[in-house]
Amino acid sequence: MIGNRYIAEIAGLIGDSARANILFALQADDQISAGELAIIANVSNSTASEHLAKLVQGGLVTFVKEGRQKYFKLRNEAVAEILRNMESLARITQGSSPELPKWDHVHVHARKCMDHVAGKLGCGIAGDLIKKGHVSLDSNGADLSKDGERWLEGFGIDPAKLRNGHRRLITVCPDWVENSPHLGGAVGAALMKDFIVRDWIRRDHCEGVTRITPKGVHGFRQEFGLDLRVSGQSS
Repeated sequence: MIGNRYIAEIAGLIGDSARANILFALQADDQISAGELAIIANVSNSTASEHLAKLVQGGLVTFVKEGRQKYFKLRNEAVAEILRNMESLARITQGSSPELPKWDHVHVHARKCMDHVAGKLGCGIAGDLIKKGHVSLDSNGADLSKDGERWLEGFGIDPAKLRNGHRRLITVCPDWVENSPHLGGAVGAALMKDFIVRDWIRRDHCEGVTRITPKGVHGFRQEFGLDLRVSGQSS
């Protein structure tokens, strides 16, 4: 029987919030560079490297090298299964869904899930793209249609570059708050970066939160048909 000390060591590796973000990102997106994982975990590049070294040493994560770049991935399916079981346990212990912090409505609209948008905004975007046929869902997960590729190009994002990257092109994440999916993977990350560049959303000082700007309220309504106005707010 494996001693409790080793079980505690593995639990300690997963228990750190930054490392948990890294592990769950790798579960969803196959293999990701250290720089991207630093963004996902909301830490500096040097801190991300320290966390990754611990995860590699602990046997949870491995990496492949392409030139001078390292791409990290979960060691095997057993690690992914542990993460899925932990997520299921979290759902049981938290009840139907985690209690929301007492943010205002704008914050709840635009929660951040790793490096992509969640909450009402993220789920609304996913729903609109699925409805328009830009994103398809089946038993194998999500994929980007040809119409979706053309839409991304028109939006200023190169789908070919995303397909040639090392992250899974597109994933869907179940959103505990909205009870519907939002988009992750390379497409989800690219959209969030674009929204920030357009000044449609801004990162908030509160971890895991973004703020929709007045410009974003208009933009998301025009592009995705979403009404994200807060009561009493005009645009």
